[in-house]
Amino acid sequence: MLRSACQRALGLRYVRTMVEGGSTEATPSAPTVSVVICTFDRDRFANLRAALVRIDNQVPRPNEVVVVVNGDEELAREVASTLPCVVVVEGAHAGVSAARELGVQMSTGDVIAFIDDDALAEPSWLSGLIEPFQRPEVMMTSGRINPLWLTGRPSWFPDEFLWVVGCSYRGLPDSGEALRNPIGASMAIRRSVVNVVGTFESRLGRVKSDGNGCEETEYAIRAHRALPDGVVVFAGASMVQHLVPKARTTFAYFMKRCWREGRSKAILVQIAGRGESLSVERSYVRRVLTHAVLRALRTPSTWGQAAAIVMGFAATAFGFSAFSITTKVEAIFATSSGQSCSGGGQPTEHRRKSLR
Repeated sequence: MLRSACQRALGLRYVRTMVEGGSTEATPSAPTVSVVICTFDRDRFANLRAALVRIDNQVPRPNEVVVVVNGDEELAREVASTLPCVVVVEGAHAGVSAARELGVQMSTGDVIAFIDDDALAEPSWLSGLIEPFQRPEVMMTSGRINPLWLTGRPSWFPDEFLWVVGCSYRGLPDSGEALRNPIGASMAIRRSVVNVVGTFESRLGRVKSDGNGCEETEYAIRAHRALPDGVVVFAGASMVQHLVPKARTTFAYFMKRCWREGRSKAILVQIAGRGESLSVERSYVRRVLTHAVLRALRTPSTWGQAAAIVMGFAATAFGFSAFSITTKVEAIFATSSGQSCSGGGQPTEHRRKSLR
């Protein structure tokens, strides 16, 4: 029942193939694939070139590569002139959510694969990311993202907090299993799902080096609501190396990024509701972080990791609470002054477009 329902909802194409005994059965044909990379920083141009070289070496190659340059006309021209084998689009609106939406609009593939401009794909990245789509119920996939520390990894940095630097962290499900929180540095979405679910949430997603995260999580939650039989899958065989520069290895950056994550979760709760927005996080704290602290305390050399876990969790909780309280106070003052309060908690009308 799950299969047939998802085949209709997700719009798979089928071909007839011969099987033993001369009969035929329906099997999905290989989807066309577009790779979308969003960039905004001229200082990361060398990283972008390296990322595109890795993508060109994929087997099989994608049908097209779309580079979205956010808010920099000169950089867009430079990319177009030096990288002629890609589609280059300049985005007028800042932010990764707007850039990804533009990339989806300008691409043509049945599946849209996203990769960061500072991520280096392993040879099997694309094939591993696309393989789960042979299952008709799969709406999205998220690959394994390994950190590439440019100046060495701090001894205090815990595996459970590798999400701070945009990487896969301890506590994720096994490869092939369902997950709630895809990571945008390496993920893929069926175009037919985008046509049903709509665009990325504009209140979430980084704007240059600042802003809020959790836009991928919000999208996955909305996809589950629109297509209850669909799943998001962790594609562990699909691997990229995510560059981690020195600036992201400081404890100050660690704490700031945790605080921002808490703020992003608070916005996510306003948009999607507390139950779905925090269900995985509650389990993560109880099952993963608690055990991680106890494990780290057993050995003096890892006491720093135990401290980082406790302080990172505290910063995240503070960011969540501070934003939630501030929003409630603003709503009270707005109501008492007779102003209409149409922002927090109201669902966003996401545009649904036929993108074929």
